[in-house]
Amino acid sequence: MVLALGAGVGGHLLLREDAGNTGDTDTAGPGPDGGEAADPADGHDGTVRERHAGVWEGETTFMGGLPAGTITITLEPGAPGDEVGVLVHTPLLPISNCVDRLTLDRVTETEIVLDAEVVPEESTAGACEEEPFQIFLGTGEEDVLLFSTDIRNGAEGPLTRKG
Repeated sequence: MVLALGAGVGGHLLLREDAGNTGDTDTAGPGPDGGEAADPADGHDGTVRERHAGVWEGETTFMGGLPAGTITITLEPGAPGDEVGVLVHTPLLPISNCVDRLTLDRVTETEIVLDAEVVPEESTAGACEEEPFQIFLGTGEEDVLLFSTDIRNGAEGPLTRKG
């Protein structure tokens, strides 16, 4: 039972009620619920830019503040449909880990939306979300990405550039 709880703490097995809410309420713009992709005429071409490329890491929480472990996301520049990175989740008790391949869905003025799919051969069996899910990275703060998922009660929190 402790293993199942540990896996749930990471946010991969628990489902989130407020799908796509990045907690970034200070900036206006389309949300993850089908909002429009960025408009090239506005200076946003819908791609992951160099500004957001790199390794991002942070301690996350779930269910309103319970520790969920560490999320590390590596992003590369790319366009919608491109595989642009990897997410690694290590729970508080590092007895398992989950690795997800990230494909760019869209980029708006306020967020990067990624489709995530577990990499079974690099993840702990039975400890990770086996169904594809979405990740939302709010880009409203300088040098911080606000991480959340569409998994009910899933992990969320700020990620900062590593290194």
